[in-house]
Amino acid sequence: MSGVAGGSKSVKKDDKVLSKSDFSAQNITKSTTGSIRIFTYDELVSATNDFKDMEGSPTSYGSIYKGWVDEKSYAPTESGVGLAIYVRKEEILTWKLDLKILEFSHPNITKLLGYCLSNVTMFWVYELIPGICLDDHLFRAPDRTPLSWAARLKIAQGAAKGLSFFHQKNLPAYNSFDGNHILVDRDFNARLWDYKIDNLLAPTGCSTFKRDKLDCIFGSMPGDESGVQSEIYDFGVVLLKMLTGMKKYDERIPLQQKNLMEWSTPLLANEVNLGMIMDPQLQHNDHPPKGAFQLAQLVLKCLQPTRGKNLSIEEISQALYQCYQEEITSV
Repeated sequence: MSGVAGGSKSVKKDDKVLSKSDFSAQNITKSTTGSIRIFTYDELVSATNDFKDMEGSPTSYGSIYKGWVDEKSYAPTESGVGLAIYVRKEEILTWKLDLKILEFSHPNITKLLGYCLSNVTMFWVYELIPGICLDDHLFRAPDRTPLSWAARLKIAQGAAKGLSFFHQKNLPAYNSFDGNHILVDRDFNARLWDYKIDNLLAPTGCSTFKRDKLDCIFGSMPGDESGVQSEIYDFGVVLLKMLTGMKKYDERIPLQQKNLMEWSTPLLANEVNLGMIMDPQLQHNDHPPKGAFQLAQLVLKCLQPTRGKNLSIEEISQALYQCYQEEITSV
């Protein structure tokens, strides 16, 4: 977990050096608009019970804590009263933020409520949405009813819409996106959480995108300095896991194959072979559901984009919407 930043870092942009000394509460305050609230450190201490309730996080770039605030004023309340929040603690950035770029409010993402800058530490405050991560639905909840084909398509399309909101600035929301970043509610609505604010608010040319070392082995896109295409690749892997019901490194994958992507990619192109990799829980009389091959082709395009003809997340979202509409209409 990252905490308080040490030392002074700087980046060069347009022949001007921006350092942490440029980053101040005044700079943020001037650019804050809409419903984003500026919290004091004492307010967050009160709201989070002195940062005692640490929440699990699917990422490793910060600590997160659970708390409670008033639904309208966002003033701290007692535990269990009002609106549940989570607070992410991380080191500050090397440039001035411009919070008016995005409001971070969309039906398919957890809402950014505000922030607090205390010395050299930044606290981001988000709403805490009840739900279960997609990977838990697929792999860690054996007592749960398997996700239906329609439910998987609805979740995938909602997640794609959330990423589409983030990609407006041509920057990725995550360093390594996966199913743990997709919260699923009772109605199978998807909400993306734990997104990386400093990626999304970075000035043009100053993306903080950096692939995890393990993911760089398989899944890095040449010439993808911004990281957007790598995030689309990651989304393709999520779709593949939903299609197959298998993990990236699953025990059912033949030993001579490195991972799910390498093993399944040759099989996705042929509809006859689809049954070999399809999640058995989705098949009826040994036949994959209608639209499964269409989704398989979409996965292939995410995993093997042709340079200059890369899919955008908007195109992926539209394709998933069509798949979902065809499925619910046929049912």
